Amino acid sequence: MAKTCESNGDARQRGSITPFADADRACHGLSLIEVLMAIFVVTVGLLGVVTLLPLSQKDASQGAIEDQVSLVGKSAWRDFVIRGMNRPGVWFYGNGQPVYDVDNGWLNEAGNPLPTTNNEGLPMNEGGLQIPPTFVLDPWLIARVLAAGGDPHEYHFGDLHDIPRATLWDVTQAGGLQELADELFMFSDDLVFQPLTNAGGLPRQLFSGAGYKRTSAGLFSWMAILAPEWTSELNPDSDPPLEVTPVPGLYRLSLVIFHRRPFSLDPSQNEQAYVAEHVSGGWGGADVSLHSNTGKLEVKRNQWIALVSTDPNVPPVLRWFRVTKTGGDPYTNGNELLLECALVGSYTAPNLSDGVFMGGSAKAVMVKGVVAVFEKVVSLDFN
Repeated sequence: MAKTCESNGDARQRGSITPFADADRACHGLSLIEVLMAIFVVTVGLLGVVTLLPLSQKDASQGAIEDQVSLVGKSAWRDFVIRGMNRPGVWFYGNGQPVYDVDNGWLNEAGNPLPTTNNEGLPMNEGGLQIPPTFVLDPWLIARVLAAGGDPHEYHFGDLHDIPRATLWDVTQAGGLQELADELFMFSDDLVFQPLTNAGGLPRQLFSGAGYKRTSAGLFSWMAILAPEWTSELNPDSDPPLEVTPVPGLYRLSLVIFHRRPFSLDPSQNEQAYVAEHVSGGWGGADVSLHSNTGKLEVKRNQWIALVSTDPNVPPVLRWFRVTKTGGDPYTNGNELLLECALVGSYTAPNLSDGVFMGGSAKAVMVKGVVAVFEKVVSLDFN
């Protein structure tokens, strides 16, 4: 940094100084402290810009995922209907047993007909309708479990033994299950293009197999949860006081959308189940307290959680919710980890006929990789 200096005599001739400044020299420039302060300000600004870059990239990636989710949901619903997945005759448990049989009606995994009475032996309704099962239609997972030599019985939803997994084929007869499951339950419109080799070139689409099938990234996949639709009535004179009646031919369908769905032969790595206690709330969501005695409680904001009723007197009621807020980090209370969460979703009022807290508490199942859930009541095709 160059400075310009002049003598007092020269400055006096121009009249720029007074006689009182004869002993001084007139110098103009920046001091070292001013230079260091300028460098500090610029550095802080650059650090702010660098910090914002990964945040903006994360927001852009999340926006791209949200943009694709609606397309995946529409595609899954279209495939579910067009491919006849609403026909009970095509549903099979992981051991090859059918979910529905024209002679015996609804069956469990052991092949036994499901009952028409509740745990107290009271009729569910005057017509004696059979209790349909709640199950997860998940060929993607079952195919990978079988390919790895695992047992699909160990992969009940959130380790809840009354919600098994099912597939679309008799696994004891079908071959090539993983390729078929990927074809039906993975979104194929996220196409892959060859990177550009020069600035003036055009992107080139990639093909697989014999060169006729477009290659997709396979980032999105889906599964379906089917829970029977019920009508219910509170009757104080009965035991239990809640009388539940299945609606013939109607199921509540939940299309669960994944992004980069993980898979592990350890079921607890794919899904984690906690006890959920109702704190407050009603229509449109609830505040809950989650309890875990496994030493892990991994719930974060914007994750999806399925709440499942655990009252033994009624069939499972399953509803999906999104976590909008957590009370910080889990804390220890005795041998349990606890975490308070705010959820938004379907009606959750406790002790009412269509809530999930009919027994005072519920199971909360957190499935890894879920980015969206679409719910719809569908009619079954028994033809």
